[in-house]
Parts: sequence; structure tokens; C-alpha cells
Amino acid sequence: MTEALQFDTFFLPGPTEVPSDVLAAMSRPMMPHRGAEFESLFARIQSGLQFVFRTRRPVYVSSSSATGLMEAAVRCAPPGPVLALVNGAFSARFAAIARACDRDTQVLEVPPGSVHEHSAIDEALAARTFAAMTVVHSETSTGALTDIATLARIAHAHGTIILVDSVSGVGGARVETDAWELDFVLTGSQKATCGMPASRPRAGSTSTSSRWKSSRGRTRPQAHQRSPSSMQRTCNSTACVPKEWRRDGPGTRRCGIL
Repeated sequence: MTEALQFDTFFLPGPTEVPSDVLAAMSRPMMPHRGAEFESLFARIQSGLQFVFRTRRPVYVSSSSATGLMEAAVRCAPPGPVLALVNGAFSARFAAIARACDRDTQVLEVPPGSVHEHSAIDEALAARTFAAMTVVHSETSTGALTDIATLARIAHAHGTIILVDSVSGVGGARVETDAWELDFVLTGSQKATCGMPASRPRAGSTSTSSRWKSSRGRTRPQAHQRSPSSMQRTCNSTACVPKEWRRDGPGTRRCGIL
């Protein structure tokens, strides 16, 4: 019998130490992903994810890295410029992803470890019309925590949706998706939720879901245009996208991030 591995305490944002009962569950035999047992399991985790995200909306689970959901957020957002709030490595990555998706991206940057002044964000949004604003809730590279509740109110006052990377925030800091009217929130299973680094849940608001559905396809290039590049081209269609968005029907076929 293989000797059980012993782990010391981790002093890093993630991956975090995984509880023994979670590790034990990972040792169970595989189950058919199209069978009733998996469907029941996948449906059962919704209530727990909704509690964590503090939302009544569906929480979608992606098998991609966080990059995949960052890209999905940008590509699904309504057409128009993006304001990217940068205060560290991962917020800079969010901005880079927006640019890679051929979005007109304006960066508002402050030194790593600090957070943006609310007045500066308000001024930037007032000076130009933005479709979306990207922000990292808990900047993993420095530990800086941004007040996303206030930022959501500021963004919405200017007709801008807010896209939140809370990879190391959800489960460790307060996140009220519905109460704060957060338009898109993504996290990682390997951070404060103390899970295996294998899934990326995300939640969105009711108003944003309807806006994204109506805007779907608007940013696809015409025949004469260059196709936007992608930092995370494909994902598992069973877990990543709503049923009505699947291109190839049910199952585990590969599909574009949208």
C-alpha cells in the first residue's frame, strides 16, 4: 500500500491545503460523466456554490484555468471599450487578455500593493463611455483587497458592467454577488475554498446575463476581418457554457470559449 503523503503548512495563496475528506473523495472510482449519478452530483453542488457566491443565479463550473473565464468574461461582455484597473500581476493579466481579444482597452494603473482611488475611477468612467471594467478583488500577487461593492456602484452609475476576478477572494473575503449587483465573478477552487486545482466556478447577475445573451455574436469578426487571438481557446462544453450556447450538441465535445 502506498504511504499517505504528509503535507506541511502552506504559506502561500494557493494551492492551499486540501481537507482530508476532500482528498478521500478524490480517490473514489470514476463515474460516467453522462450518467445519472454525475448529473445528480453536478446538480447538488449548485446550492453550495450559490451559498459561497451569495447568489440565486446559476454558478457555472469551468475546467479551464482562470484565464479561460477571464477571456469568457471579456468576450461575452457587450461591445465597446474596456477599462482595466491594474494594481498587480493578475490585474495586468486581465488587461492583457482584453487586449488579446481585440478590445479597445484603457489601463488605469496604480503601484502594486495599493488600490485605486474611487474618485479616479469615477473620473475615468465619466471621461469616456466604457462597456466593461475589469478588476481583481484580491490581487494575489500582493494581497491588496479592493472594495468591489463600491466599484460596482460607481461602474453602474456610468452604465458600465464590472468583471471581477476573485480567484483568491471568494471564500476568504466577503463577496455578495446579488446584493452588490456584481455582473461577473470568477474564482478558483485551489485558493480560499480549499479544493483541488481543477475547476473555476463563476457567477453573474440577472441583468448581465440578459445583456450578454443579446450581445452574443456582435464581436465576431466579419469575413474581411482578422479573427481575434485567444489565450484560452477551448473548454469542456458540459461544464463551461450554458446548454443553449453549445455548438455541437450534448456530451464532452470541444467548443470555443463562447
